[in-house]
Amino acid sequence: MKAPTRHLLAATFLGLTLGAVLVFASHVVYQRQIEGAREATARRSQQAAYQIELLTDARLGVGRYLRELWADGGISTEQQFRHHAKALLDTYAGIRFIARLDADGRFIWIAPEDGHADLIGRSLRDDPGVRETYDYVSGQGVAASSPPYEFIGGGTGFANLSPLNRDGRRVGYVNVAFATAPIIERALGEGIKARFQVEVHYGGRLIHATGVAATQATADISAATDVRVLGRRWTVTLRPSATALASQVGNAHIAVLVVGLPAAFLISLLAGMFLSRHEALRASEAMAAALIENVPSSLNIKDLSGRYLRVNRTFCEWAQRPLSEIIGRTENEVHGDREGTSDFIRDQEADVYDQGAPIYRERFSSFRDGVDRHVLVAKFPITDGSGQTVALGTAVTDISKQKEAEEVLRRSHEELEKLVADRTRELRSEIRVREIAETSWRESEERLRDIAESASDWVWEMDQDLRFTYISDRFFQITELDRSALLGKTRWEFAGEADGDMDDEDRARFAEHRADMEARRPFRNFEYTLRGKGGDEISVRLSGRPVFDVTGVFLGYRGAGTDVTATRAAERALVRAKEDLERRVDERTKELRHEVAVRRRAQEMADQASRAKTDFLANVSHEFRTPLNGIIGFSEIMASEVFGPLGAPRYREYAEDIIRSGRHLLTLINDVLDVSRIEAGAMTLHEEPVDLARAVEECAAMVEQRAEAKEIVLVKDVQPDLPALLADVTRIKQILLNLVTNAVKFTEQGGRVCVAVSWSADGGHVLTVSDTGIGIDPQDIPKVLTPFGQAHRAFTRAHEGFGLGLSLVHSLTEEHDGTLDIDSTPGEGTVVTVRFPKARVISGTGAAS
Repeated sequence: MKAPTRHLLAATFLGLTLGAVLVFASHVVYQRQIEGAREATARRSQQAAYQIELLTDARLGVGRYLRELWADGGISTEQQFRHHAKALLDTYAGIRFIARLDADGRFIWIAPEDGHADLIGRSLRDDPGVRETYDYVSGQGVAASSPPYEFIGGGTGFANLSPLNRDGRRVGYVNVAFATAPIIERALGEGIKARFQVEVHYGGRLIHATGVAATQATADISAATDVRVLGRRWTVTLRPSATALASQVGNAHIAVLVVGLPAAFLISLLAGMFLSRHEALRASEAMAAALIENVPSSLNIKDLSGRYLRVNRTFCEWAQRPLSEIIGRTENEVHGDREGTSDFIRDQEADVYDQGAPIYRERFSSFRDGVDRHVLVAKFPITDGSGQTVALGTAVTDISKQKEAEEVLRRSHEELEKLVADRTRELRSEIRVREIAETSWRESEERLRDIAESASDWVWEMDQDLRFTYISDRFFQITELDRSALLGKTRWEFAGEADGDMDDEDRARFAEHRADMEARRPFRNFEYTLRGKGGDEISVRLSGRPVFDVTGVFLGYRGAGTDVTATRAAERALVRAKEDLERRVDERTKELRHEVAVRRRAQEMADQASRAKTDFLANVSHEFRTPLNGIIGFSEIMASEVFGPLGAPRYREYAEDIIRSGRHLLTLINDVLDVSRIEAGAMTLHEEPVDLARAVEECAAMVEQRAEAKEIVLVKDVQPDLPALLADVTRIKQILLNLVTNAVKFTEQGGRVCVAVSWSADGGHVLTVSDTGIGIDPQDIPKVLTPFGQAHRAFTRAHEGFGLGLSLVHSLTEEHDGTLDIDSTPGEGTVVTVRFPKARVISGTGAAS
């Protein structure tokens, strides 16, 4: 190959190499510009977040200002409040309203009133957005701000609530509501909004968006900054517009190509000219000087004493010295003693002298131009014509971008290897799952075949013409029939429908079954009888369903059959057993009727004994009343001191104790007499219109003193305009008094007893007595409704009475055709409800009449 051709190829190769280096450098520059844009966006995001935090905190000073004026006495009237509120509204943008609240959190006044007048009288707790803040301020007594929330009238904002105290007492609150939009808009300024899309989030919810439209913002670059606003985390996100991004990125990477490619072409051209015209020494030196001066590496040549003979422009720029201060000076004179770096240079130069060959080493150091660089240092000997070293050349190339690219490539390679490894594991897992699925399918198919052959039932299949194509072996083991006698036939052909072997009932069932199969409907539990090989009748039960392919074309039927011969035999035996059982039941019925007659005679004798007991109680109680009335009368005379003083006051107290005991005993005797009358059927009701409201008042008055002594709250809840009740007024009062007395008796200190009366047009009167007493165990309720029946023995022993109250109320209620219900929970209380029938309501009457 001729020399000019070699020179041309070498120059071309050099130009292509430099072009590739320039393209790579342009890409690296572009990536750094993008990173710079991201950093600038992040700084803008932090600036915006700081401005929002600063302006929002400044707005909170409005509430502090009003609270301090109140504490100092600067404002005390509504007029003063309104005056300061108007001044603050005119001064600070973003205040939606300023309101004065009373101690219960209700709006007293609000400014401005336009658009907010409907809040007057409402409670701040009614707004779920500030309910938690109000509870905190009212409980802790300190000012606080709510998180952003939706205002009732629309818009997003937050409220600053401050308590107002006077003489150590809470007298109200000041509520300053701020709209987030104007505060954020003012904090951002026009510069950020013109260049970025801005979104402010709280708790994952967008509370404000502004700036350029989302369609104009760049999706690849964004910066989010978290900031504490109102004690809560807000997130401010910025996305630059396409125009702003273009201005931030700039055209440096394009300039690298625009300037570098012609330079590369020029360098390759010069190299070609140098190689092709090596005869022209002066031209060669000029081109070499141009190459040295314009190459992006730092080049220098030293003599054997270590003094610089020649350096290029890049060397001067990195050293920050002019050429005149470099030539003829040593390394230390130009750069000073650089710890570590100077030793590195001396060691490398010594190796070059020792080996007489180029030495390439990398190092990272700081240069005097203030830039930290990762460089490739190439030191090589310069020899004369005899091969003696006469100087030392050094080329220092900045490979920082290359190192960064290598690091990016390394991380990408590691990530790719990780993704490949993860995907390999996933594929292995998928292959294993498929292998297991295929194995399971094969095993399931074999298992199904084994089950079909070994099960007590059998499996059958039919084709599109409803002819048997498969029957498992179990059927032929049961019937001992030949397989060829069934395959290829329909069920009705095999069953003998066409030969007249069926009766009318079987023929009708087969016709219905055939219609189901021809209509492609599934069927279940179809039974018929066939004959086995030996002529024995075998009852079978069949179930099946149609089979279709993926396109919906009918393929046939598939199903199972069961031998129910033994079941049918058992049913026939069961019928015979049933007939025998009915015969035995008839015989036993006759015996029971005789026993009932015997027991009825015994019951009549017991009833006679009970009536005798009742008559005895009535007579004895009547005999007790006469002397008891005398005891009570004489005791009242003594207590009233009708015939003069008794002397010592204790005698009067004893007399009053005798009166109370006598009256209580008289009440018990009257209850016993009433129970005796009811059991004897001698109770007579004197019915008349009864005013239940008045009856409640009178009975409540009788127990009020006892309730007050136990600090029990006695509540009367009577429905207005009650119609009169047709009843015995004495017995109604007796019902009321017994229930209220029991409620007070069994309710502990500080409890509550409620007497309620109501009625409805669809029903009758309802009387309810509820208490918060000891309650009754549900299993004891039937017991307390019987005469002398009591529950809670440990508690009732401390109270007077022997179990007639509820029994008497129950009996008197039934005498009035009513019902009595008791709902009680031990330890919580009891509710007794008496319902009178609708027929006892006297229409057109009320409490007033």
